Amino acid sequence: YMLKKYLLENCEFIQSSNYDDRPKNIEIDSIIIHCISLPESEFNNDNVIDLFLNKLNYKYHPSFTSLKKVRVSSHLFIQRTGGIIQFVPFDKRAWHAGVSNFMERGALNNFSFASGNSVEFPGK
Repeated sequence: YMLKKYLLENCEFIQSSNYDDRPKNIEIDSIIIHCISLPESEFNNDNVIDLFLNKLNYKYHPSFTSLKKVRVSSHLFIQRTGGIIQFVPFDKRAWHAGVSNFMERGALNNFSFASGNSVEFPGK
């Protein structure tokens, strides 16, 4: 079963539909860490998971209305409890960086893994 080859062991897998194939012969050489909470600075809810699964209740919070047409995912989501959920197999391209450029390289989704983390930085 080929899918298991691209899944992290000992974590929950919930498949998001927000991904596609990576370009052929691409080398994965970057990890992008996103710190995310929905709404901002509110944790211990399933809103990020719902966003990655296109199930977010847009009426729940005024800040969610701008996310109505957003289709986004991450390979992994690390919860504040330490739990890890994988949404996209590592051989696929998660939709997390959008139109992007870093060190004169565009299309970051092509050559990166993404981790969404439910953390808050001190001083925020």
